[in-house]
Amino acid sequence: MSDSFHLITLEGKVCLKRIEAADSSAVAVDFSAPALNYRVTSAVKQQGLSKAVGIKAALRPSVLDATAGFGKDAYLLASQGCRVQLFERNPFVFALLQDGLARGVASQQETVVAACQRLSLVNQDFIESSIDALGGVGSVDVVYLDPMFPESKKSARVKKDMFALQELLGAANDAEALWEHACRLSNTLWCLALGMASMSDSFHLITLEGKVCLKRIEAADSSAVAVDFSAPALNYRVTSAVKQQGLSKAVGIKAALRPSVLDATAGFGKDAYLLASQGCRVQLFERNPFVFALLQDGLARGVASQQETVVAACQRLSLVNQDFIESSIDALGGVGSVDVVYLDPMFPESKKSARVKKDMFALQELLGAANDAEALWEHACRLARRRVVVKRSKSAPTLGTRAPDIQYKGSRSRFDVYLTPKS
Repeated sequence: MSDSFHLITLEGKVCLKRIEAADSSAVAVDFSAPALNYRVTSAVKQQGLSKAVGIKAALRPSVLDATAGFGKDAYLLASQGCRVQLFERNPFVFALLQDGLARGVASQQETVVAACQRLSLVNQDFIESSIDALGGVGSVDVVYLDPMFPESKKSARVKKDMFALQELLGAANDAEALWEHACRLSNTLWCLALGMASMSDSFHLITLEGKVCLKRIEAADSSAVAVDFSAPALNYRVTSAVKQQGLSKAVGIKAALRPSVLDATAGFGKDAYLLASQGCRVQLFERNPFVFALLQDGLARGVASQQETVVAACQRLSLVNQDFIESSIDALGGVGSVDVVYLDPMFPESKKSARVKKDMFALQELLGAANDAEALWEHACRLARRRVVVKRSKSAPTLGTRAPDIQYKGSRSRFDVYLTPKS
């Protein structure tokens, strides 16, 4: 199982240590440890975790910890009343957890016993566990991820137990797959990902006022943005014919026609929502995992809204966490499986432009300019049955190898329409 580590028993605990190292370097799982239980009673040290998972006065969500490690975060959640399943695929670490949990349940400290009784262990790779085997979609409220990443060269030396874990497990090379599997399972349609530095060095996801939000790591909470299909400004656009007629005409909405639409560059989903509000069924493709998490959360809240029109529109939306270009035509349903493919690729902001709105500014910073817009256009033209619609800034050049068949121009943007099929 490991050429460098082995398990030994010291002072009644199963411990992990390097084969050639001194016994003093050995580490164990100890849910009775004073330092860990101090964190249980220290609101300052656990409030970020509690808020992120969604603990409230009358709510203790069920949690699946897909990367259990030494189980400290799981124990903190269990100490607050959550039931937590801990998945750990490494047999050495699982043995430490088993021993630590057995000693915790037999502890003389009532609070430790109560918390440990809310923990259950599974010696399995979360990714290799099918959704059905895990209980089906929505069988757990929150999936918690804390994948192991390479230690920064600038970091201070980590604690002994974490250092041992880093040496034993190495860096996670499947963090993205963990995240995708977690999002398919979670009942709240979002999951918490800690330490996923590979996704973004500048942004992270937080929970504010019941919404999953995106913000710069060092920025104030007031700068955070979320997807909110119930927003008054967005729904005003639904009822404002002037503000949506360009989009409606470009897609081909008519009195008796509501074309099916694939939005290949979903972003925050506003245009897709406007189309769905008019009766179109819209598939939203979004490849960025942060933006997809915002869309999932926004859609879940939209479906649960008290506004019937919002619910109806959100029920016509479906999300796909995938790169449209990397999806084969057959996998997308074949040529002509969708009436319209809609593209709104991100392009560099004009130096003459006024400052864009907060959400668009965050999206521009996170995603940067699209460098595959031509490839998006070509793939869209192969798929669409009726037309491809490209949203562009007013002065931007056209995409593709031919001129648009139709253009609808607004004050700041335009819609280029390419009728299909065309040679």
